[in-house]
Amino acid sequence: MTHPQVICMGEILFDRLSNELGKPLETVKSWTDYPGGAPANTACGLVKLGISTAFI
Repeated sequence: MTHPQVICMGEILFDRLSNELGKPLETVKSWTDYPGGAPANTACGLVKLGISTAFI
């Protein structure tokens, strides 16, 4: 195993978006989670550029 060129440290956050547009928040029963957060997005972007990356 080789060492990564970049180590990203931080948290993964999730945006939760309703699958029931137009309904009041209290009545929504179906959600879709979208992972993100700056450290996680940076790690994913670097990998797409072909840079070996680790995430802590």
